[in-house]
Amino acid sequence: MKLSILLSQRRALLRQARLAAYAFAYWKLDECTRRIARAGIRGGVRLTRGAPDAPECFPTLTAIDGSQSVLEEHFTDEDIIDLADSVALATGEGELDATFRIETLSEAFLPSLRLELERGGVDIDRAVQPVE
Repeated sequence: MKLSILLSQRRALLRQARLAAYAFAYWKLDECTRRIARAGIRGGVRLTRGAPDAPECFPTLTAIDGSQSVLEEHFTDEDIIDLADSVALATGEGELDATFRIETLSEAFLPSLRLELERGGVDIDRAVQPVE
């Protein structure tokens, strides 16, 4: 591919990358919502994502009034990272600190992602697992 062609497509590629990020966030939150419902997980949680300049910038999902061990049983570290990134994208917050009832994950965060996807002309269907 020629540099001039790539540069001429830059705007469209950036738009597609942005929409792909929203699509992955939407899929991830939808997948987590289904997992939560199947497992019957309920209760307040706190989802945080540390500051990017902190030495250890790992997201945490902490049970407030439920069982921490149940969360750890159903969510891997990678799941929590993806969940934090998805919620941050949905809320527009870089340094995420969100408290919510885990069973309301879908209602709390999917609408804003859906809106952005629809604005971008994306038809939301039942997605299969994304290819990395």
